[in-house]
Amino acid sequence: MRRLALVFPPAMPPTGPPLGLAALAARVRATQPHVEVRCFDLNLAYYQQALAWLADGRLRLAFKGLNQAATAERVAKALHTLTTSGPAFHDPARYDQAAADYLRLGDLLGPVMSAQARRAAAGLGLDPMIERFMAELLRPLMNFAPQTVGLSALFSQQLPFALGLARRLKDQGLPTDISTILGGATLSVMPRPERLLENPLGAGLDYLIMGEGEAGLDAWLAGALPEAVPGLVWREGQGARSTPPGMVEDLAALPVPDFSGLEPAAHHSPAPVIPYLGARGCFWRRCAFCTHRQTYLRYREEPAELTAARLVGLARLHGARHFALVDEMIHPQRLAALSRELLRLGAGQDRVDLAWSAYARPERGFTPEILDLAARAGCRLLMWGLESASQRVLDLMGKGTRIGEVSAALRRAREAGIANLAFVMFGFPGETLAEARETLAFLETHTGVLAAVSKSRFLLLDGAPMLAEPARFGLTKITPRQGDPLMTIAYDYEAATGLSMEEADRFYREQVRGRHWGWSPYLAVLRDHLLLRAAGRVPRRPERVG
Repeated sequence: MRRLALVFPPAMPPTGPPLGLAALAARVRATQPHVEVRCFDLNLAYYQQALAWLADGRLRLAFKGLNQAATAERVAKALHTLTTSGPAFHDPARYDQAAADYLRLGDLLGPVMSAQARRAAAGLGLDPMIERFMAELLRPLMNFAPQTVGLSALFSQQLPFALGLARRLKDQGLPTDISTILGGATLSVMPRPERLLENPLGAGLDYLIMGEGEAGLDAWLAGALPEAVPGLVWREGQGARSTPPGMVEDLAALPVPDFSGLEPAAHHSPAPVIPYLGARGCFWRRCAFCTHRQTYLRYREEPAELTAARLVGLARLHGARHFALVDEMIHPQRLAALSRELLRLGAGQDRVDLAWSAYARPERGFTPEILDLAARAGCRLLMWGLESASQRVLDLMGKGTRIGEVSAALRRAREAGIANLAFVMFGFPGETLAEARETLAFLETHTGVLAAVSKSRFLLLDGAPMLAEPARFGLTKITPRQGDPLMTIAYDYEAATGLSMEEADRFYREQVRGRHWGWSPYLAVLRDHLLLRAAGRVPRRPERVG
């Protein structure tokens, strides 16, 4: 049998298992009986190994004001709080201290490991300690000896690790005919992703797969020529060639994601939080700043009754009750249909008690009746794309929302027993100082209905629709931002009206960055934890299944 390794690279807080690997593994197992597929969550393994090395002294790392031993003790205590059912996780002060220490470890370790991963990608020597760390991290993958390695990068910070891993797999004694393929959502929002194959740091990569990976991986594993593999990018001469991306037309035809081998219960949460994608793409697709639309060719959704049945099945299989629905946004009609199906399935003798979260656009369709229905079906957290509290800025963005309806949706959700997370951005081109303050004032007046706020400084990203109409947004000068030539996707700009980039930066730094609204400044980052906090109770951590 041909051996396929699906790999999720470091590094981000591993609070839940990677859905991409589970979905691809299920597809391969269903359609490619000649392929033995194994998943390697190297992101989780990276954190587990770093924590073990810190505890026994092999990893010499210290927080400011602490020695290595005290740092190890603090981090171990933090991890215990974040992974143990009990009062500490729900106590605001103890949770915040634990989350701060946990994220601080990642902030210290990440730049060092990322720099070393780049050295590995370039074929350069590593620090001896990092060399040993990498060898131990990759040993299970090396022992599997795959002929094909699929690397799935969800976020841009995973790219250095993916490139370093690919080069190391090529250089460290795996079969000489090994093929390395990089895919994942981050490629869809990169300017000219083929540059990864043209750059020396991409020497360990053979191919990219763009867009949805199932069709491309199916064709590749079936032995199709490159020209017949959907979404494939490969080297040819001094450049690269590509084929149009493919997609799965009927989501109901896809198998249930297979999390076996990914250990949902081993991740850094008190209870497993399992991600699920029941729709692909965005039904709105009009936001001027959004680049997420490039991941999927068009919007599709599987039947609500199928989504409900699969959530119930996954809950029983993994002994889990918490689910993060990661559709780009759920519209009111689908929320209602899914809720009705979950209530119907839970009405029998073998009742399933689920708690789940979803992303949404705050609009008038989220009526008290629908939100109450969702709450009764287990919805405990909605994460809303608010963006701004200025109606003029919302209209310029193309959000299609009315600020009064936004306020009503937040209050209705909270009254139904659903926690709210709001995404906001400051410094959208043309936004005035008064309009930025409107958003701050909105957050202050809605503090009681917000569990968390994810705040950011606006970035003009490659692929944003507004780049095609710069004059409409008052953009008078657009220049590529200085930075990583391999992964830069942001632009500097000058705007005819509103805050300049410098003024927006200063406003964000002085009036926004240090403030938080809701339960904790860390829950907007650790959103699986936010769901668990919102669920009100955390069940006993189950035994691992797999």
